[in-house]
Amino acid sequence: MSKELSFTPATELARMIREKALSPLEVMRETIARAEALNPRLNAICTPTFDAALKAAAEAEDAVMRGRPLGILHGVPTTIKDLALTRGVRTMSGSHIHRDRIPDLDHLHVERLRAAGAISIGKTTVSEFGWSGVSNSPLTGITHNPWKHGMNAGASSAGAGVCAAAGIGPIHQGSDGAGSIRMPAGFCGVYGIKPSHGRVPYWPTPANGLISHVGALARTGVAVTGVDLSPSLIALARKRAAAGTTYIVGDARDVPELKSGSFDAATCIMAAMNIEPVEPLFAEIARLLRGPGPGNRAGGRAVIVILHPAFRVPRQSRWKWDDGRKLLVREVDRYLGALKVPIDLRPFNRPGEAMTATYHRPVETYLNGLAKAGLWTDALEEWPSHRTSQPGPRAKAENRARDEFPLFLAIRANKVSFRRWA
Repeated sequence: MSKELSFTPATELARMIREKALSPLEVMRETIARAEALNPRLNAICTPTFDAALKAAAEAEDAVMRGRPLGILHGVPTTIKDLALTRGVRTMSGSHIHRDRIPDLDHLHVERLRAAGAISIGKTTVSEFGWSGVSNSPLTGITHNPWKHGMNAGASSAGAGVCAAAGIGPIHQGSDGAGSIRMPAGFCGVYGIKPSHGRVPYWPTPANGLISHVGALARTGVAVTGVDLSPSLIALARKRAAAGTTYIVGDARDVPELKSGSFDAATCIMAAMNIEPVEPLFAEIARLLRGPGPGNRAGGRAVIVILHPAFRVPRQSRWKWDDGRKLLVREVDRYLGALKVPIDLRPFNRPGEAMTATYHRPVETYLNGLAKAGLWTDALEEWPSHRTSQPGPRAKAENRARDEFPLFLAIRANKVSFRRWA
């Protein structure tokens, strides 16, 4: 395992393991060797579980060779923050009070990490009870910034941030109430995310109640590629591009520069309703997304966001005030019929010079088109407008109407191994 592989993203390690290009046991041996070499100086892992990790890696390799179903992180090394309960493994929370505590259960997120195939090499250091942004605790001592010895690594997910930066495993569990993922990520120069509360369950509930969110720290972030037909929009996007983001001028229905199966996710925000025909767009998305994994596990995911076709039909729907009932109602003249609506981009200063079009289609066109491309819809969300009316006699009715009639429709679909209506 080369130094470069020490910094390989978890997604890439998992792919190589699934494809038998890399042995889980080899990855684990080298990850542990790196931890043993660096941890005495960094003090990022307070309770190593190297022997258990090697045993789990051997079992993971056996599962690969026997063709058994594999989790999305199968064989990938990780660590668990020492605030998280781990069955049979010491959980000290950075305090002398719990220096000998060995829980008889796992926190739910630990259980799910194991179920996904990730293998923990140990518990990472925290500030005492996670109540400090300084990488030090009275029990485990100073956790050093990997870029400069003696400097603060951030806390409370101190050891997780240090391990990510030092290449001791690709991804590490953290938690964040008031910066406990974000500070170590910033101080150590890695990526960290504090997800929305409940996105990753935190059960049993920790001592600080609902403040903490479970998340992750990793050295490698997301690589993003954007595609648009407009050179001017792409030029503007490139000026504002974040690290890891590239842009291509082209038709999203045919992007030969991009390799098949090279993306984990695709989004099409407010664009599908302006593309005709739309079916080639879905076919190209399906081509670019990674395929399903072993055991019929879903492949890459697509999210399509459009104006809600049932309530926002261009030139065929409108608000109307019902004076008798004192309600703002939505009138819709047509829905099932497809419709092309011309749009004048410069209606006031140069009318007719720059024309485009938008296309109304019923919901079934989108769902059936995705299915024919091998993208199986598993979720729909209807999003109302966030606007509120100024105080006035109709404000209550207007706000109620906005809440009742969604503005947008979001469709989520996964790439599957069959086509229902091919």
